[in-house]
Amino acid sequence: MLAIKTIPRSIHIQARFKSTVSLKFFTKKRCMLCTNANEVLKQAISSPEVDEVDLEFTKIDIMDPKNERWFEKYCYDVPVLHIEKDQTVKKHMHYFDKSDLISDIQEVSAKAESNQ
Repeated sequence: MLAIKTIPRSIHIQARFKSTVSLKFFTKKRCMLCTNANEVLKQAISSPEVDEVDLEFTKIDIMDPKNERWFEKYCYDVPVLHIEKDQTVKKHMHYFDKSDLISDIQEVSAKAESNQ
């Protein structure tokens, strides 16, 4: 008689999906702080330290009527930058520092990756 032996097996598959770090830049026209912050932000996102991070950039004009919610929140605080991925959010307001932006982009990216 032929005996069939069942061997219990456990297969663990872990897929790593590279998700995007979202940069939401809240600004308005005729705002010198916003102009300066935009330049610092451009330098930060073009630096080699964040080359491996998948970034999505959105510029939000708080004066646009469709962005009334953001106007109410940030009317006296622009420029503001949200660095977001999954449930992790870092905010920068008023004066931006290139090294702080790079550090927070890397931190948000790494923290979200470790939570997957």
